[in-house]
Amino acid sequence: MVNTCMNPWQSNESAFEIGDLFRMIVLNAIGRIEDHTVPHRFILCDLTESIGKSNEIFLEYLTDTDIPEHQYQVFVKVRMSNADRRMIKKYRVICHQKGLPVILETVAGVSVKTGLVDLNLHGLLNRKDLDICFKFYNDPAGNTVNLKVVDIPRYHRVDMSSHVTYPDKLKYFIYGDSNLTIMSHVIAKFPDFQQTSILMKRPDYLTEQMLQLGVLAEIELDEGSRHGRRRSSLGHSRLYRATFKGELDATIRTCVENSGDHFITK
Repeated sequence: MVNTCMNPWQSNESAFEIGDLFRMIVLNAIGRIEDHTVPHRFILCDLTESIGKSNEIFLEYLTDTDIPEHQYQVFVKVRMSNADRRMIKKYRVICHQKGLPVILETVAGVSVKTGLVDLNLHGLLNRKDLDICFKFYNDPAGNTVNLKVVDIPRYHRVDMSSHVTYPDKLKYFIYGDSNLTIMSHVIAKFPDFQQTSILMKRPDYLTEQMLQLGVLAEIELDEGSRHGRRRSSLGHSRLYRATFKGELDATIRTCVENSGDHFITK
């Protein structure tokens, strides 16, 4: 708590990290109390054909700073039925043909098993007894699917306070499972960008357990310049240098290989 209050005599790196964690927990708790029930939009992370190999997919939250209930960065893993998997594959093809992102939107207050439910984002994602009803955002027919949250690798309310600064290096969150490795830009402050990339493989020295939990990594860009007050995003290169904390708090320096499949939103 002292560290969170920015005690000038506190200089231990671990203590600062604990302070950041404490602040994040407090911000998330405020959201749990104050947020109202509103629709939430997610984008499909799996941009490849591997969506047909599993009944589990990853979705990422579309952050919007204009609405307090949307000031989050959230990554979730959901499970679907075979019928819903086929519908999502068709929806994905339609979106790609039209050059549109594959966006799914929650139907506010509706779940499959219990009907109307008044839950904010935290309550909706953490109710294990609920199948969440999603509608296809870019589908004029308004088709829906029912998805169950099975894991939440990251749930973070964005700190909107004025003291927050941009990091010296780009930070990305690397997570996934045995079928897919995802790397997503960590929003520091606004203006900023959302970017998600599919990696060719799990980075060296990143265990499968660490991948499932997710790790924060610093990514080095050759161009590395700032565009205004923001860092530039990943370009068209395939290989990037990455640094993250591994097992036993060891500092790991390795390379990540981008598949070329990525999307970016401002």
